[in-house]
Amino acid sequence: MAQRKQGRRSAQEAEQTKLDILTSAAVLFCEKGYNQVSIRDISEKAGVTHSLIRHYFGPKEQVWRAIIDEIHSFVNGYGKALEDAISPSLTNNQRLYRYLCHFMAFMLMKPQLCQIMLDYIHHPQNEGEGEQAYSAHILELVDKAFTDMPDLITELADNPGQLMWRFLIHSGGAVAFRPFMGSAWPQMSDEQALLEHWKLYEQDVAQQFDITEEQRLPALTLAQLVPEVAGFTDCDKFFVR
Repeated sequence: MAQRKQGRRSAQEAEQTKLDILTSAAVLFCEKGYNQVSIRDISEKAGVTHSLIRHYFGPKEQVWRAIIDEIHSFVNGYGKALEDAISPSLTNNQRLYRYLCHFMAFMLMKPQLCQIMLDYIHHPQNEGEGEQAYSAHILELVDKAFTDMPDLITELADNPGQLMWRFLIHSGGAVAFRPFMGSAWPQMSDEQALLEHWKLYEQDVAQQFDITEEQRLPALTLAQLVPEVAGFTDCDKFFVR
């Protein structure tokens, strides 16, 4: 019995170490860019040896790929938890509205997720061959993103693909064109400008789903727009479970 408990602890510790490595690498990739980060940098930040990183993931490009897969799992997990947290007593349109607007606030609070994903998609190593514009892994991610859409979207939305596309444009645009936000909302802090960015999205979604003024979410701060769902409460950290 004691040996089984020790085995479970060891397995849990190994998974946590892997997550710590990915988190450390993700932070460094955001701060310095993928090309400027070495395995040594990652090992120093994570507090592990080079050999352990190579044992778990292999070369640096495999660490990056593992981060992308973890982002997909993390965001997908948050979406499922958010779906469960929205009251089933609301109308279908209200549920869709709240899901999309809460999810957008969550993504805007975690811009690193979009930043790493965009950097990965457009890195030369992910260029495709022949008629394929992107690598097999990018195509796999696209397929999984649409396949793993929550039931709330696939069952209630008229065009789930377009709904997701607009969501990606708005969440990714806040990262890709962030330097331009100061021109759109001068004299505002980054946090205030992001809230205004969210309001543009919320207004469109409210109009699309015929949400009345009384039914719309109050926009005080982005943090207040992110509901507490099980295992996803800290927007300042990567991959919090």
